[in-house]
Amino acid sequence: MACEDVTNQLSRLSKEGTACKKDTMDNQKKTNEELTSELDQFTGSNQLHRWSQLFRNMVITPGVKYLCDNSGEQGCYWLIDAIASYQPKLLSHQDRRLAYMQIWILSVNLEKRNAVLICVADIGEKPVVIQKFDSTDMQLPTVRLWVVSNEHENIIMLPSEY
Repeated sequence: MACEDVTNQLSRLSKEGTACKKDTMDNQKKTNEELTSELDQFTGSNQLHRWSQLFRNMVITPGVKYLCDNSGEQGCYWLIDAIASYQPKLLSHQDRRLAYMQIWILSVNLEKRNAVLICVADIGEKPVVIQKFDSTDMQLPTVRLWVVSNEHENIIMLPSEY
């Protein structure tokens, strides 16, 4: 495939992948209390959203989509992209539990506006992924997400949606 073909394909995929992200700019920023209260209302659902053509085997639940659409000034699909980018490594990790369940925790320093994202196989265990973000507009001090895999896809969800 020629270099310009790859560039055109990536450009097209990027434009298609912004369909979920488009609504973010239209939303007013919610307070931490409002957002936390609204996120607590999400429970199990059969409805799943594919947010990116680049990560075809990854889907998000309604609660995660709501988080992405309503967090920060521009949303937080970057967080979902970060989690998805580690999946090839984690699905073949020596700790086989990670192929079925992952716990992701984003800790935000609200004063410095930076964050650290970690992935663990279980609470209290050593992180298998640590990624630092020098800058973020995420307004929540902590975000917990789970990745649960089934035979068809990896589902990113809020813990309350399990």
